[in-house]
Amino acid sequence: MIMRVFILSLCLCLCLLHNSRAQNSFNIELLFHWDDSTLTSTFAHDNVYNDIWGYAQQGKEYAIIGSTKGVHIFDITDPSNAYQAEFIMGRDTGVAIIHRDYHTYQHYLYAVSDEGDASLQIIDLSFLPDSAPLVYDSNIVTRIHNIFIDTLHAKLYTADGSGLGIFDISQPTNPTHLHTIGHSTHDVFVHNDTAYLNLGGSGLYVYDVSVVTSPELIGLLDSYPDKGYNHSGWLNPHTNLYVMADETHGMQMKLLDMSDVGNIEVLSLMHSNVDSLSIHHNQIIKGHIVYDAHYHDGFYAFDVSDPENPTVLGYYDTSSEPHAPNYRGAWGIYPFLPSGNIIVSDMQNGLFVFKFTNPPTFVDKILREFDVKVFPNPSADFITIDAQKALCSIEILDQNNRVVFQNNVGQKNKTTLDLREFSKGVYLLNVKSQDNRTQTRAIIVR
Repeated sequence: MIMRVFILSLCLCLCLLHNSRAQNSFNIELLFHWDDSTLTSTFAHDNVYNDIWGYAQQGKEYAIIGSTKGVHIFDITDPSNAYQAEFIMGRDTGVAIIHRDYHTYQHYLYAVSDEGDASLQIIDLSFLPDSAPLVYDSNIVTRIHNIFIDTLHAKLYTADGSGLGIFDISQPTNPTHLHTIGHSTHDVFVHNDTAYLNLGGSGLYVYDVSVVTSPELIGLLDSYPDKGYNHSGWLNPHTNLYVMADETHGMQMKLLDMSDVGNIEVLSLMHSNVDSLSIHHNQIIKGHIVYDAHYHDGFYAFDVSDPENPTVLGYYDTSSEPHAPNYRGAWGIYPFLPSGNIIVSDMQNGLFVFKFTNPPTFVDKILREFDVKVFPNPSADFITIDAQKALCSIEILDQNNRVVFQNNVGQKNKTTLDLREFSKGVYLLNVKSQDNRTQTRAIIVR
């Protein structure tokens, strides 16, 4: 299969929108924002905040965000009345604490740090929103950059500069070390006893860890387009799609086909293309959407229902930082809350809670049956819409979710639209088929 490289050019519209944070967004609505000006920022990146995670129980939803001081837990069940329910101080605090990382298992939060007098902390979340007691604080591990929990097999994976540690957490408050894979691992994703290791300049390594003490290398990707520092990745096991980012300025995210880990295929590349110094940090793929913490460019969502032709679903610039050869802006993202709300951490600006203004409505089978191509995109004059099914109607919405164009197509699979009267910017295109199936695409008028 020939790899198709996708670079969505947003430069023109973003220049028009960059005057204020509230305007620099598309198809994303801000529900809640929190920032504490009394917290200390670091010397290294001027960041107060770091990673984010989510948790839900008994009909309530929580956002978990790290800072130089510790972990802040917010009740965001009703985002308009969100509040900090609990704070747990880190083992070490202050201007040297850049990285914290979090994952949950059952009703426990596992927390690590990569600086200072670091430890593994375990916090009991079962009493929320009333309290969240610290029930374990041990230097069974010390400085850890990232963690991942395989909840199916009750295993905690810890990534640091020396290797990938594997721990048994079947007794959640009594972790037991099982083995260490001797690769300098930056991040890891594990599913069905298969571990995907992000190894910086060495690329991506895939291990079978079903026999914990004897991991077997079953796949690797050490040469690929836009290769830089392989920072992080996430798998959708239902589609075998894996999103991977190189934390190198100007490099694009990669969408990989993991159907055969012995022959990993790069399907497409994704990027905001806002600036030559734009850079990705952490990504999660859920369903047909890649959720991306895009450093200076904020939060981005990409539609990957057509894996070889990803498109932008929405974005929100959380960051006021100018583009520079540094690491500032959106750090982490979590899209798995039952409400569908999305939480994002920004290194300088704190916690954000978002939702889609116009939520995507696709379903796996429908997407494969109703394929829509839009070209050229961006365009200054005409675009063509080519669908596999007979079309019923087309509508275009502007950045304020207002319908600016609507037309009944009438039994045609292909049609051309005149965009010459449209103002420059990003619009949302909704295409409906005769059997009431809908596809949504972002289009750019330049």
